[in-house]
Amino acid sequence: MMLNGGYGERQGTHMTKRTKNIVFASLLLAVLGVLLVLANVVRAQTGSPALSYNETSYDVQVLDNGNTRVTMTLDYRLGKRESSKTWKQLYRTIPLSPGAVTNVSVDSVRNLSTGETYTQGDPVDASLSSDATWDAQHARQWYIATQGDMLRSYDPRTDGVRAGSSQSIQKNVEIGWNIPVTKSAKSVRIEVTMTLAGMVTACQGNDVFNWQPVDETNDSPIRRFSATVRFPQAVDAENSTMWVHYDGKSTTEYRDGMFTFGIDNVRTKSYVQLTAMLPEGSVARPARTDTASGSQLNEQERQRETKWRSEQQSSARGLLVVFVMLLLAAAVIAAIGMRFVFKQGERRRRLEAIMPYWRGLPPISPGAAALVYDTVNGVSTDRRLIGRQLSATMLSLVTKGFARMYPGTVDMYGGIDLLRTDAATLARMVASRGGGRDAGTTSTIVLLPRAFDMAACRRQLCMSERAALDMLHAVGRQLNSVVFDTKQCAQCLKDDGTAQELSQSFHGRCVAEMGELGVFPKRAMGARVCGILSYACAFLAALIWLWRAGGVLLPIVIVVVAAPVAGVQLMGQTQYDVDERGMRLAAQVRGLGRYLEDFSHFADRGVLDVKLWGRYMVYATAFGIADKAMAQLTAAYPQLTDPAWASTGDDYSLVYWMDRSFRRGHAHGGGLRDGVPMVGDFVDIGARFAVGFGDVAQVLSAASGAFSGGSGGWNSRPGAGWGGGGR
Repeated sequence: MMLNGGYGERQGTHMTKRTKNIVFASLLLAVLGVLLVLANVVRAQTGSPALSYNETSYDVQVLDNGNTRVTMTLDYRLGKRESSKTWKQLYRTIPLSPGAVTNVSVDSVRNLSTGETYTQGDPVDASLSSDATWDAQHARQWYIATQGDMLRSYDPRTDGVRAGSSQSIQKNVEIGWNIPVTKSAKSVRIEVTMTLAGMVTACQGNDVFNWQPVDETNDSPIRRFSATVRFPQAVDAENSTMWVHYDGKSTTEYRDGMFTFGIDNVRTKSYVQLTAMLPEGSVARPARTDTASGSQLNEQERQRETKWRSEQQSSARGLLVVFVMLLLAAAVIAAIGMRFVFKQGERRRRLEAIMPYWRGLPPISPGAAALVYDTVNGVSTDRRLIGRQLSATMLSLVTKGFARMYPGTVDMYGGIDLLRTDAATLARMVASRGGGRDAGTTSTIVLLPRAFDMAACRRQLCMSERAALDMLHAVGRQLNSVVFDTKQCAQCLKDDGTAQELSQSFHGRCVAEMGELGVFPKRAMGARVCGILSYACAFLAALIWLWRAGGVLLPIVIVVVAAPVAGVQLMGQTQYDVDERGMRLAAQVRGLGRYLEDFSHFADRGVLDVKLWGRYMVYATAFGIADKAMAQLTAAYPQLTDPAWASTGDDYSLVYWMDRSFRRGHAHGGGLRDGVPMVGDFVDIGARFAVGFGDVAQVLSAASGAFSGGSGGWNSRPGAGWGGGGR
């Protein structure tokens, strides 16, 4: 009964199914990984405060007299605020102290988005004005004030701080501008021109310029920061040194007496500071004199830079080590998992070598055969397994003469003697009544006298078939009838509470029958565990790179590459193991499935194949390929479309009922020949008879429980810097 030739170009359908599962799992993991990576990016962006900066740019001119003229352009992004609050007032804070900026005066404020030049007004509390009052009386004005319990107007002529004073004096000067009432805006560009005093200190051998435009209290992220600083003509790249203090990456350029630096994505709670060592005497009237040596200050800055670079290198190396170790762990675990997968693949190749096709019936029950078939074809899990097992076992009882099955509910057959009426007559009777209700979703079961012959049951039925028959007996006793449909069966099992016991008995007997023939329910979880762990390591590596390095492309590449490897490990291995003793049995089961799918391609099939077809369809149902098997049978034997031929004799009645569809014949309004509904397609037995067992299977399953670059700086100790915000 073994076939080794006759059809050599067949593509394994279950290999295709396994491949589809692998592709689906790989795509699912890849999409899930990419979405999670992007979700982290979006979360970081959406976590920003309502007020942020698209860009801040500064044009700074250090004057010969020691003052500094600053033009700052602030490009705000104003998000929606809580409780329907609106934006009315934006401001910057400049701290004054004897050792830093000592005075500030504002020359002009312009709204570049509207082209308006604001006029000076008095400081007001924006929260005390309604929207209408604000726009009418206060909008389009700027103010300068000293912060405190309340804003007080600041006069640059009298309110400055004396440079170099020994007194501990600290003032926070607020420069604000009142914009028209705004709910939200993607861009509001404000230009402020002002003059600052006290930013240059004379030291021994150098003049030192200190400027901190962003301080560590900053709560508003800046997408792009840029500054251009112009020094007096005596300053050039040969006689000066510039130090940018920032804990991230910055770019710098020094040309023609101008020092330019830029930073992308200035984070909140970060500060930016520029320290410039200028030639002694380059500024005619520096704000103060310090006894410190310029060379000492330079050395301190270099030491800070060295320390910062060392810290950055250590951090980068640590990140790289963790990143590489996680990727290496993912690769090693994946290699171990692939070894399990290849081992299973080698077993399948051995099965192919033993017998490509098998024409006979395997010496195993249909319920156990379903498990073996999944094993040898690499199907790890199938939620329809118990349905296939039950359906095939019930059909086995039909082919052995212990029961009969008909499509539809039991009330379709009222008044008909289902024990004595042949298939063709029964079809005509049901059709004449306009039958066919639920023919595709419910099946009617008839227990024959042999089902109550205990001796015959022990002699002709295996353990799992007896367990299925016990289930039917239990339902029959509850209903006090030998005729019932699958809906009634499922309801009785649910109401009686015996579903768990019957499910465990049926499944246990299927597993025991496997073990007796050398196939064991040993879970092969190695590849699956490796797939999960390898993908988890790769995904964690991607997140670490995203959080620390900030690039999103490499994390996406990592999760996309890791996904198919994990998919193969998750879906390319079996749930049950097969030892050497069971190899021949497994080969027979697999070969029979291939034979049924390719039946019409064999030229040497005989009448015996048709006589065996009732049993063939039992196993085709167990394998989940009954629709393909029926298509092959009808391609080989077109005479099956003749109801008079197909319904003669018990050997053909099962095939006959597979072909007939009362429901479809009635829906199509005809197609009758000799009073029998005729439909030209053949339907999967699982969708004809066995679909009704989906209700039963559901009850049983539920019961059983079934780093920095450029010449950028370092994180040195910050001084008092500029802040800002909005109201």
